[in-house]
Amino acid sequence: MSDIPFPSARRNPLIEVFYLHSHPPIICGADGYVDTHTFEEIEKDLAENPEFMDKGDGTYLYEAQWVDAQTNEEGRVELPSYWDLTLVRFQSIDQV
Repeated sequence: MSDIPFPSARRNPLIEVFYLHSHPPIICGADGYVDTHTFEEIEKDLAENPEFMDKGDGTYLYEAQWVDAQTNEEGRVELPSYWDLTLVRFQSIDQV
């Protein structure tokens, strides 16, 4: 048997995103537990927040961490849950 770990064992998945300024960003790879709903949420967030693509055209590698919603004493949601993305690596379109 191989020593390669199962992707679902990764605590925070790695998400590879390809971006061209004239098109919405697309997820082109992942390592870790992610499902299609997660892909949709992250792609939507990336498309709505262009600051994630501030290095220009190319491939971005993000570590994604799920952040639970914050609630007040009455149980009302003050800050909804979300995926926090941390840029790990970038390759320009010339390097891809």
